[in-house]
Order: sequence, then structure tokens, then C-alpha cells
Amino acid sequence: MLPASNERRTNKLSTSDHQSKSLFTSGKLYELSVAIQKATSKKDEAPKAKHLETCIRYTWESKSSIYFWSFIKYQPISGEMRAYKELILLHTLLQKGEPTTLKDGFRNVEFVREIGQNVTDDTPLGYGRLVRQYSEYLTSKLHLHQQYPEFDGLFNITFTSRNVNEAHSLKSLISALMDLLDGLHKLCFLVFLPPSCSACRLSSLPLLILETQRAYHVMVSKLLILQALASLSLDAIGLLWRRCDERYTMLSELYVTCGQLSYLTKNLNITIPILQKITAPLVESDFPPSYEYISPFSEQHVDESVSTAMSSAAPTYDESNVDSLDPLLALLQEQEEDEEEQVPAYQSIAQLPSWSA
Repeated sequence: MLPASNERRTNKLSTSDHQSKSLFTSGKLYELSVAIQKATSKKDEAPKAKHLETCIRYTWESKSSIYFWSFIKYQPISGEMRAYKELILLHTLLQKGEPTTLKDGFRNVEFVREIGQNVTDDTPLGYGRLVRQYSEYLTSKLHLHQQYPEFDGLFNITFTSRNVNEAHSLKSLISALMDLLDGLHKLCFLVFLPPSCSACRLSSLPLLILETQRAYHVMVSKLLILQALASLSLDAIGLLWRRCDERYTMLSELYVTCGQLSYLTKNLNITIPILQKITAPLVESDFPPSYEYISPFSEQHVDESVSTAMSSAAPTYDESNVDSLDPLLALLQEQEEDEEEQVPAYQSIAQLPSWSA
């Protein structure tokens, strides 16, 4: 038993430690609250990276996103500008925040949906349709991650589920990713719509470009595995590969368009990805595409110079057969390893980059 003096000293130290921890926590919560308010301000400017970083770091340091969701849900959001910035902040945290951020998002799907429902299509600044589509996309993203919990916010596989390589599960996942890519493409198209292409409006593109790239490669890798299982007919596999070719075409054109934006390539120093064409490795006869893909970027919303660049860079369908799947799988794996070096997966707080103000 400790002497009375030592016991009082121990209690005093524990009380002091508790107070210090409370002050630390309250200070971090205050910083989080301020960062959320500034990241979703009414100013027509892109959310600053330092405010996004503060929110990301808080989730990693506290291993929780409860307060983040509480603050962002109960702060007053008025106007299309703040609604759009709020969706950008949510998307950033779903991608790069601590894994509990994505899991807590499952319980806040209705809140994400309500952000879009509270804004009309016709708004003074022209963000109405964009906000509604962004809200719809994030809702679809949350539903997909809830159905396939093995993926984190950037579509990295965190664990292998029991039925991940079954034909039915693979086909459902591939179809879900195709639908997700369609929503992403529509969202990117709305970003380029008039009346303005301000820095605020374009600030969501780095998130969208990264997500299209990751989702596309997961889709192709799962389609190659499904092809190797040989559990579907050639007609069914051929249909899936034709749908995959459609997504390849529209994403390639999207990347050409984004490459024309100096705000992305110079101001933000974003590297626009280049997708690699994976030809359908059919065993028997080829399945040439029967569709006629018409890109929405060919409309008058995009400059003629951009349309010309896209048409000249449009990929052509390669009908050559491949004898084995192994070279394709190796090629895809090599490309994914190169991407992992360029885009960090944020497995721990120590890996987070130093953002510029």
C-alpha cells in the first residue's frame, strides 16, 4: 500500500493527465470545426488543401469520424456553393480518411442524399444540377462499398471476402462498377457545363479522375478473372467486354479533355492518367462492338479544339486474339504497381503528404 503522500501525488498526476488530454481533445475538435467551416465557405473559390488535410488528419489521429460527421451534419448549409463544397469535403474524407469514415458514411446515406434534394436544378450560379448529380453519385458509392466492404475508399482491396472469386459475385461487382463509372462520367461532364469553369467548380476533378482510374482497373482485373473461370458463355463474356470497351472510350476522352485544363496540369500539378487498352481475350471468334458510342463532350459545351483533340485521340478497337490470360494479368498487375507508386493509399497517418496551402 502506498503512503498517503504518494497516493495523493498519483491522484494529482492522473487528474493532470486527464485534464491535459481533455484540453488536447477539445483543441483538436475546435480545429476540426474551424476547418469544416472554412472548407465549406460561401466564397467562390476551391477548398484549401490545408483545411482538407486537417479533417483527414483528425480522423487518422483519433481513429474515429464521429465528430466529423456530427459537425458537418449540424452546421448550417445554405446555398449551392456551400452544398457543392460540402460534397467535395465528404468525397475527400471517404477516399483518404481513416477507414471508419467510410463505415460511418453508411449510416449517413440519407444525409448525403438530402444535400442534393435541398438544391434545385436551376440555380443562380449554375451549381444545381452538379450538386444533385454529385449527391446521387456519393450515395451510389456508399451503397457499393457497403455491399463490397473489401474495398476502401480508393478501391484498394483491404481483405479477401469468401465469395470474391465466384462467377455470380464477380459479374455483379463488374456491373456495379460499370454503373458507378457511368455516374462518374456524367458528373465530370456536368463540371464542364457553363456558365463558368471556375477553380471552385473544377476542384472536384482530381477526386473524380482518381476514382475513375481506380474503379476502371478493378473492373478490368475482375473481368479477366471472370474470363479465366470460363463459367459464362462467350456471348455473355463478349457483352461484358463490349461494355468495358465503352467505358474505356469515354474515360479516354474524358482524360484528353482534362489534359487541356491548365488548372489541373499546372496549378494543381495533377498527372492525367493514360488508360491501357486491354483487348477481350476471347477463345473463339471475335466480338466486334455493335454499338455506336457518341460522347457528350462532342457537344458545343466543349471548345472545338478540345473536340478535335478527343476525336484524334479516340482509341480503336483491336480485334486481335490473345492465346493466354497470363500475359494480360501480368501486364495489368505491372500497371497497377506503377499507379500505386504515384497515388498513395494512405494506410497510416504517417503516409499522409504535406499539403500546400
